[in-house]
Amino acid sequence: MKKYGFTLAEVLITLGIIGVVAAMTIPTLISDYQKRTYVTGLQRAYAQIQQVFKLAMAQDAVDLLQNTELIQSINGPGIISNNDQNAFISKLGEYIKIQKACNRMDFSNGCHDIQYTDLSDTDTVPFNRGGDIQIFTSDGMIYYFTEMDKTAYFRNQADCDRIKADGGSMCSDIGTISIDVNGSKGPNKQGRDLFRLDVDAYGKVYLFGATAAYGKSRNWENEGNCSGTDFDYGFNCAGRIYEEGWKMDY
Repeated sequence: MKKYGFTLAEVLITLGIIGVVAAMTIPTLISDYQKRTYVTGLQRAYAQIQQVFKLAMAQDAVDLLQNTELIQSINGPGIISNNDQNAFISKLGEYIKIQKACNRMDFSNGCHDIQYTDLSDTDTVPFNRGGDIQIFTSDGMIYYFTEMDKTAYFRNQADCDRIKADGGSMCSDIGTISIDVNGSKGPNKQGRDLFRLDVDAYGKVYLFGATAAYGKSRNWENEGNCSGTDFDYGFNCAGRIYEEGWKMDY
């Protein structure tokens, strides 16, 4: 009776084909998984910081974020006006679990030592030079309070009408926050794991680059930074991710 089996050559050819297919697909699978991880982190961070402001306003029974004890604990007219923001950091710790906090221009103990790049790795992102409050949270994120003022800025009615007619609703602002959704792990790129959010006078948080903020004409498609060949620093990528169904398709 004849016994049938594979020859050594056939086995080697089969293994070679499997190896080629694996080499072609595994990097893509890893990349897709990493992108989903970044998006999940952005969703969590977006919800978390929104909840912080909602709780602060509810606790103090106010309609404007500037009237909360949290914002009024800022030393000076705004965060960038004074390097010592310990009172604000302490108050913030009532709403999120802080692992480590770094004041402005504090470069000790690993503070402000992460260098961020743009999506193409051709340039560094200039925002992180110690001119912000850096907050490391227990869930592995880093919040950069780049700007936060004690008094909100309200746009005039004509400007507000133009924004609303264009699909936006951000007629005021009080601050800007950047969030590294996976801490210092990397890739430390604006638009991958680092995203910008804006906050209005009523404590509403907007993903930068989204139409809901300043309207269609200033969203990620029309103002660039995260579309076509214009990725620049990737500032608008949070808005793109949101408007494409919480997907990182770039």
